Amino acid sequence: MKRIKTIIFGFTVLSMTFMASGCVNKAPQLPNIYYEKESNSPKLDTVNTIEVGESIYEKLGNMSYAVKLNEPVEVLKSSGNDYDYNPAWLLLGPLAPVAGAGAGLMYMNGDTATTPADSSGALYLRKWNNWTAACNEKARCIVDAYNQNKFTHSTKYPNENLIELEHPIQYSKVPTFSPNSSINTFKYQALYEGKVGNKIKISFKEFTNNMAQPTFTQDVEYELENNDTALVGFKGLRIEVLKATNLDMTYKIVQDYN
Repeated sequence: MKRIKTIIFGFTVLSMTFMASGCVNKAPQLPNIYYEKESNSPKLDTVNTIEVGESIYEKLGNMSYAVKLNEPVEVLKSSGNDYDYNPAWLLLGPLAPVAGAGAGLMYMNGDTATTPADSSGALYLRKWNNWTAACNEKARCIVDAYNQNKFTHSTKYPNENLIELEHPIQYSKVPTFSPNSSINTFKYQALYEGKVGNKIKISFKEFTNNMAQPTFTQDVEYELENNDTALVGFKGLRIEVLKATNLDMTYKIVQDYN
């Protein structure tokens, strides 16, 4: 008798758990956010010329990327009525009441704007199979199927049947700090601050997890040789100065940060 009661009780608990879990509205699953483990600009051993105030070198680590559309609004508008899969659902504005308030993925600047549309907040690029994608909160995604900085298809994740957009949508990647607190995002930057006498000044900045304010800044002066050249360094970084004036500097990076 005890065994029968135990079995019935266990069945009842499992049934209640199943019914409760079925009633919960779960947020749609999205593809994983795309990260670049490490990137740098310019590349090592290339000759470059920059003006005072410009970046000599940038090194980024574990960066995520927001999307910025590089198309005029008329290219983004759809001529069809399938708001799930045409660029129409990307837009806020006159189409929002049809597509659903808040369902839009991108802002446009009014009904007749011709300026490029920007992402509405931090819209992160995501990796899905061998594609790059951007998805809204309803898991509707536009897909760069060829990884050429052009969204060419759309679908609803995780459906892999891609539908071709009426027009490719060009976009650019905007580096952002990681939304995942367990991932250490960093940015190292060296800026040319000009020349005084036979010395040049370089400002070194470090950003971690927040790109708004540097967590470390140090300004360093370096003495030039008689021919206005020098090999200067900071934390393993080596910069070969080929020419420096009050206006610009010609140089190449010969060694990366440690």
